Amino acid sequence: MILPHRWILRRPGMIIPVFFLSLLHLQGQFSVMESGAAALGKAFVTRSGDCMAMHNQAGLGQFLGHSISLQHSRPGLCPDLGISVVSAQLATSSGALAATLTHYGVNGLGYTSAWLAYGLGVHKHVSAGAGIHFWKFSIGDKWMHHPGFSFAVGIQASVRDNMKLAAHVAHPAGWYAMDAPSRHHPMTMNLGGSWTMVPTTCIYLELESTAGQPVRWKLGVEWKEKRGIALQFGVHSQPLTVSFGTRVNLRKWNIQTAFAFAPEAGTTPYSALTYEW
Repeated sequence: MILPHRWILRRPGMIIPVFFLSLLHLQGQFSVMESGAAALGKAFVTRSGDCMAMHNQAGLGQFLGHSISLQHSRPGLCPDLGISVVSAQLATSSGALAATLTHYGVNGLGYTSAWLAYGLGVHKHVSAGAGIHFWKFSIGDKWMHHPGFSFAVGIQASVRDNMKLAAHVAHPAGWYAMDAPSRHHPMTMNLGGSWTMVPTTCIYLELESTAGQPVRWKLGVEWKEKRGIALQFGVHSQPLTVSFGTRVNLRKWNIQTAFAFAPEAGTTPYSALTYEW
């Protein structure tokens, strides 16, 4: 597997992007994450809010307002590769509707993804959700290359006032272009929970199983200060990665930054700007 910081080969007098090796390599190096989940070691199954259209759609069942978020990350600090995400959530009488659009790539090769999801509260302490995922590659003169679609489902339950359990299954089945391998989006199952130790501190723990890969564990800790400031820390395996981030709430605005470091892939910065109303 070619890691993001090795996609650039430096040779005398020029920089050559190594994107021609495989379309699978471009999409499969990393999972797109919003800044908050990235700071918490990619833990997301019990969270709600931004980018839930492409994470646990059950989180939308607990979303009470409206928001729009712009996010950006740069895997391995690669100068030629940036991931841009725009996400919107609209609350309804019984849950929330959300959409997320993602695009990234290098010169000559791109990947575009769109999620549409809905979550609702099925019980006082239980919420569920489902999402549809569309994607395509673009290369050369082919704007629609290797398209496909799949879906995901999730569920959350509050077993106590300070404890949540959740499960999420992504890409259990779908449609892929005739010449595209299904490994672009392998089936992935996440099981996890969160525990609020005190009103200002929450711990997240998850296990992730992806077809054909070892089981990954994730651990995240978030500390919230009363004046709208939050500090986040996380770690996950496969590969071993340490992350941290900050979040600042300024009235209806939310500013978030995160950094993830892995010895094999280098440092990846994340940033997000969200408006809530």
